[in-house]
Amino acid sequence: MVEPGSSVGGPGKKWIIILVIILVLVIIGIGLWLIFKKPVSEVSVPPSGSGGARDNVAEDLKEKEEVSRPVRYGKMSLVSEDTNLKVGDNFLVDIVLDTQDSNIVLAKANIKYNPKVLELVEANEANSVLSMSIINDSFAGQIEIIRGEPGDANYDDVDDGYNGKDGILATLEFEILAKQNIQINFDEENSSMILDDGRGTPMILEYENLNLNIN
Repeated sequence: MVEPGSSVGGPGKKWIIILVIILVLVIIGIGLWLIFKKPVSEVSVPPSGSGGARDNVAEDLKEKEEVSRPVRYGKMSLVSEDTNLKVGDNFLVDIVLDTQDSNIVLAKANIKYNPKVLELVEANEANSVLSMSIINDSFAGQIEIIRGEPGDANYDDVDDGYNGKDGILATLEFEILAKQNIQINFDEENSSMILDDGRGTPMILEYENLNLNIN
């Protein structure tokens, strides 16, 4: 007979209850850890650069666009029919375009010469095959001429832009200041012809410079 006030099971039952509670807490803790744990292999590391994957996509699109751009060839030449030159003479130099069967909408010629040997008298664009004057600027030893022609983003047709092999961009008149052989050259990094393709694609150009002897 159990006396009033005595505990059933004694101290052993209390320890069993405590162990069960501890076990339940451990199980709950493990469950929560498994739920919120993210494996290291799943952690995404963005590629280098501020934009991550977005930058990679932009680079891919740019590469595809460059690959799809047309590759067309042309030529710029400096041509003079004047010979037997001497100090004090004036002579003319034509900037001639050869588009090699492609339409262009813009031509840029940057010309360099020795200002101690030559003085630029005039840059005449009256006979230019391109109708729009954009830049005609010069300073000692250099002149830049840029002209354009409306196009329709089709470099293979013949109804707009300019397509030809003997087209004059401009005619330069020089005076000879000193008895020294004349060299007039294109600044190739700053000269170009732009295709009528709607994307401003530059042609791959060959340049023919001018060398003249002074008597």
